Amino acid sequence: MSYIRFDKIVKYYGDKLALDELSFEVGRGQVHGLLGLNGAGKTTLMSIFAACLAPDNGEIFWEDRKLSSDRIFFKKNIGFLPETPPLYPDMKVYDYLHFVAELNGVPRGEIKANIGNAIDKLQLHKQASRLIGNLSKGLKQRVGVAQTLVYNPPLIMLDEPTVGLDPSSILDMRNLIKDLKKDHTVIFSSHLLHEVSLVCTHLSLIHEGKLLFTGEQEKMTATLGHQKHMELLIQGDDFPAQEVLLRDISCVAECQFLGEENQLGRFYLTLDDRKVNENEEADVRYILLKDLIDNGFKPVSLYSPKESLEKVFFQLTDADWSNHEENI
Repeated sequence: MSYIRFDKIVKYYGDKLALDELSFEVGRGQVHGLLGLNGAGKTTLMSIFAACLAPDNGEIFWEDRKLSSDRIFFKKNIGFLPETPPLYPDMKVYDYLHFVAELNGVPRGEIKANIGNAIDKLQLHKQASRLIGNLSKGLKQRVGVAQTLVYNPPLIMLDEPTVGLDPSSILDMRNLIKDLKKDHTVIFSSHLLHEVSLVCTHLSLIHEGKLLFTGEQEKMTATLGHQKHMELLIQGDDFPAQEVLLRDISCVAECQFLGEENQLGRFYLTLDDRKVNENEEADVRYILLKDLIDNGFKPVSLYSPKESLEKVFFQLTDADWSNHEENI
């Protein structure tokens, strides 16, 4: 049985479809990233899961419990940090955490220990007696995470927790999320691809309300990225002419001659999406090699170049990679 299961979640804002039958699972103990550009639907999905927003259709299951019939259970067992932390600037850090603990029904005898544990994890000892309004953005973000811990929920949900932080605070937040995995399942949303690649074990890629991929992060780059691009080494001569002929192979959409060495020509192939999708259950390399041999080519090697998470993301969302490549 899956730990958390999202089943065909639909949400409209007026006539705009924000979430289009999203279905995926989150395993116990994962750091699961919700990855997508701004406006993809990540915050809407998290707000629904935290029982702050009602879906128009679909259901969320927490083992044998349903969100639609057990909203209080979901609220009590999720520590939710929205993108803008729900802080009170005129309260001191310790007093605020005490207030949150009481609000969430922590037994009186456990409040002090729970606050101490949250302060320890977030390294807020020096700030405990300070007014929240006088803290830096990075420290406020830490207080925001601390308030998700004071009632010790099994699941922590963080919406864009590194946005606007300085490099040092981003590193602190990254290390904290990794540390939270020891005792909690973590769902972490971001449009910052590099952050997701460093923090998350699994991810769900959302684009314009649709789910494009869900699973292990390495599988996304190893399978989706590699199915689309190949490097080919062939024997022969007059390789510029062979570059033209390679474009006529049924699996190949684009071909670029990379150079020649020891009578071997190296080519970078972009495969035809339709052919890849038609044969998604098979290894596309086998199909491509068969086509090459049937057309008289002499392949020596065929392999998938390592693709970055960022590049695969832009390929899947049909965004223009050339505008981002130099900045990644």
